[in-house]
Amino acid sequence: MQNIPSTSTSQVPPSGTLTIPDSTNVSEGAISEKDSQGSLVGRVSNSVLSILSEGFDEIDDMFSKLAARVKMPFHQVSDRYIRLHSHGHGGNLWNTYSMYFTKNTERELARLPKCEEVTGTPTTAARQRCYTLFKEEYQDTYAMILETWKEAKELENMGGTVAQRQQLFDKSKKNLNHMIRRHLFARSLM
Repeated sequence: MQNIPSTSTSQVPPSGTLTIPDSTNVSEGAISEKDSQGSLVGRVSNSVLSILSEGFDEIDDMFSKLAARVKMPFHQVSDRYIRLHSHGHGGNLWNTYSMYFTKNTERELARLPKCEEVTGTPTTAARQRCYTLFKEEYQDTYAMILETWKEAKELENMGGTVAQRQQLFDKSKKNLNHMIRRHLFARSLM
């Protein structure tokens, strides 16, 4: 987060530039000697988790204020930030939609206008048209819908160890909590 200038406030300035309070400068007593020796490997200590949690809460608050200022849903602001500032590539939602389409073929084909009805096996072009219509109908939430559907399918077909199941459950719970927060925030703007 050092690319973003640090200040002592968490206000969103009129210029639209996010400023992040410098909570990364913690006292030496907050992190044990063992924790301060370079990069962390393995289990993260409680003191580091506490610092990260506080920092993430501050970032969440800044995104919320910015979203309110520009009158956009929280998830659009955070997604835009991630797309513009991350070095990774977003997931391929077409692949997820293809699996979703296979499980919900009748419902998805019902999106097509009468003149485009499909008889027999749907072609790739028909699937693409359905995907376009799906994205239009759920323009602000289609990615979250597909990701949540995929997670539900993973939970449904879950095998593995207890630890793997717990990890998948925790990930799903976190994403569901985040989705609920987004929904509540979007409703508060209405």
